[in-house]
Amino acid sequence: MKVLPFIGAAAIALAIAAPAQAVDVTNEQETDIQLTVSDSEGSEVVNIAAGETIPNLCEKCKLVLGDESANVQGDQVAVIRSGKISVRTN
Repeated sequence: MKVLPFIGAAAIALAIAAPAQAVDVTNEQETDIQLTVSDSEGSEVVNIAAGETIPNLCEKCKLVLGDESANVQGDQVAVIRSGKISVRTN
């Protein structure tokens, strides 16, 4: 039995199945918010309930909340608190 082709096929399958890194957004406020999310395909308004986290919102995008904005990508986490956006790496 040839083990090497099997190991190669398993490694390829795992690489394909691995999720792409995407940005999570957490609303730590006590009120719901409307966040504008813009990427290369356009923009949309996303409603985020108080205390809610939206995982994998985008791979690379701009987040706008009122006068606040942040460019995010990859495994970053955007946190909404006191009407401001802060970004940290997960």
